[in-house]
Amino acid sequence: AVPIEGVGFPVAQSMERPDAIVYDTEQITGDVQPLTTVKRGALSVTISSGTPRARAGGSPWAGASGAAIFSGSLLVGVLGGDPFRWELARLTAVPMTTIAGTPTLTP
Repeated sequence: AVPIEGVGFPVAQSMERPDAIVYDTEQITGDVQPLTTVKRGALSVTISSGTPRARAGGSPWAGASGAAIFSGSLLVGVLGGDPFRWELARLTAVPMTTIAGTPTLTP
């Protein structure tokens, strides 16, 4: 396993104000299991910093997708979402090798 961390804005950290819903930050720490979901071309991220409670109407992690995840100073991927077959402590991410290989991102 490879240790990771990042910061997202999940709905679990939201707070209602009279004029708006504000999404606060959540520091996300955990590990990437590099040999899991290899055929899908995804990263499997196990969260160790705490998992939100399930909620009706969607994932408590909604809003955290797009968060960059780092291992030390290396950007390893971008959070994608929570796979419906797993507990809330597991998220998926798009690896940087996939993002860097996207033709629309090359000069």
